[in-house]
Order: sequence, then C-alpha cells, then structure tokens
Amino acid sequence: MIFKKKTKTVGKHFILTDAEKQKMTLAVNRIIGQLETIKKDINLNEACDESLTQILAIKGGVSRVGLDLLSSGVLDCLQDYTQDELALVFKNMFKLD
Repeated sequence: MIFKKKTKTVGKHFILTDAEKQKMTLAVNRIIGQLETIKKDINLNEACDESLTQILAIKGGVSRVGLDLLSSGVLDCLQDYTQDELALVFKNMFKLD
C-alpha cells in the first residue's frame, strides 16, 4: 500500500463578513445539493449526461468558493503571513508540486 504524504497547512483563520459567510454558505449548500442529486441518480441507475453537466457545475462552484475564500480571507490578512506560509496556501489551493 502506498501512502501519500499529507500536505501541511498554515493554520490561520480567515475573518469573513456576514455577507461573505452567507454567500459562501449558499454556494456550498448548492454544491451539496448537486452532489446529493448525482449520488441519488447513481444509486437508482439514472445517471446520464445531465449528471455530467452537474459535475461540471460542481467543479465550477467549488472553484468559485475557493477563489472567494482566497480573496476574502488571504488578502485581508496578507500582512500576517510569511512568504513561506503564502506559498503553502497557494500550493494547497492550486495543487502545485
């Protein structure tokens, strides 16, 4: 069995406004609903081209939430991050190796 080395994280918390929290929570809930629909379709053997469209929508939604979190969180506390910590955040966000 091959074990992949766990990526380290920075461990700092972002401070989000209530509006940002609400926007991101709504987007995450939409993604969860799309995933639940795909899960149901798979279990009922009803997966089809619409399921693939949902997967693309989920991928886009996750990217948007990630970018929103990155812009709202990281940029607000940028001065609190070292250059190495920022590099780690971006590596984790964009899976750079």
